[in-house]
Amino acid sequence: DKENGNTLWMDAIATEMAAVRVSFEILGEDSDVPVGYQFIKCHMIFDVKSDGSMKRKARLVAGGHMTGEPECMTYASVVSRESIRLAFMLASLNNLDVLQCDVEGAYLNAASSEKLFTVCGPEFGEFAGQRAVIRRALYGTKSAAASWRGAISGVIKGLGFEMCRADNDVWMRKGFNKAGEKVWEYVLIYSDDLLIVARNPGEIAAQVDQHFKLKEGSIKEPTSYLGADIGKFTLPDESEAWFMGSENYVKEA
Repeated sequence: DKENGNTLWMDAIATEMAAVRVSFEILGEDSDVPVGYQFIKCHMIFDVKSDGSMKRKARLVAGGHMTGEPECMTYASVVSRESIRLAFMLASLNNLDVLQCDVEGAYLNAASSEKLFTVCGPEFGEFAGQRAVIRRALYGTKSAAASWRGAISGVIKGLGFEMCRADNDVWMRKGFNKAGEKVWEYVLIYSDDLLIVARNPGEIAAQVDQHFKLKEGSIKEPTSYLGADIGKFTLPDESEAWFMGSENYVKEA
């Protein structure tokens, strides 16, 4: 920043700390660390967005390699690409709309499943050097992904969806399409990315937003998803269809 005459990296750190601060319970100088808690270091990861904006990104993560295996489950699955392709096909066949959305600070919405504490670094400002208990599923901890998956799954289940036995990250419930025909509606979960296939996917996104804040501007029809281009084209019978694949193939289709 000093060499460039700006505060871009400092601003990125401040933005990250404003979001991640909720994960830490700062202990007073005279307070003892709770019994059974392991020490873990935290550090900043820096990156520059490759979307042409050159926006600086900073993320505070924990060094999960420093701790032993937690007693809780650490495995967290994500929806398969095959399921995503099938979802787009079913959207076309059943006359359903598709929306994607991202959960802001996803992991930090879940409670930590591990007993961990750290010593605050300079990014904590006035609290630098003080000990802090990690209360949320901080990025880098071994159980963070599993904790978040459990939290988002509980919310989706509460909206009346049930887990698909063929792919546990596809959630489905009975509904109706725009013609009043009985169909299945779907929510597909890939970490913090949600793909909603329904008669009114915006309503479902709004319900999720009541529990977990969705990123501003992320609720939209997908043009790309997980690195693949998404196409929407008109069939000879004037109905619309979705396709997940290369841009050239979509145009040919």
